[in-house]
Amino acid sequence: VDTVRITFPEGLNVQEVAQLLEENGVCTAEDALAAADSDELDGFDLISAISNGDERYYKLEGYLFPDTYEFYRDEDPVDALSRLVRNTDRKLTQDMRDQIAAMDMTVDEILTIASIIEAEAADEEDMYIISSILHNRLENGVETGTAQLGCDSTVYYPYRTAELAPE
Repeated sequence: VDTVRITFPEGLNVQEVAQLLEENGVCTAEDALAAADSDELDGFDLISAISNGDERYYKLEGYLFPDTYEFYRDEDPVDALSRLVRNTDRKLTQDMRDQIAAMDMTVDEILTIASIIEAEAADEEDMYIISSILHNRLENGVETGTAQLGCDSTVYYPYRTAELAPE
């Protein structure tokens, strides 16, 4: 059987994951993106719990765990992406899920904030500072007049860089 091993580094978005799958002969990027925006992976509780799936660029954004995986060439894109989602589901331990619930947040909200922090931070030390700022803005934003997160990465998210974002 013809297989390929692909490493997905941290920080990739769904479009970049799809491109890597295509470059390695797993499936076309177009098919991977269609699968990432479909309801075919709603069998995972993690995915079916997404409340705003129709409003997102890609439903699976933030749910494709960065790691090294083995794929078949010409694999069904749903099967390929399910491997990454399954890994995300495994990495989110019950203890983590309990902590998220204790914060009165959803897994989706935490994954979104984590993605923003990662995009904004230069290094791990920055992540702690940015996390603190964002959580303060979320908790006290309306009272302090900072109801918006104010992050550049949220403005140009689908474009990956400010230069590629339309005016």
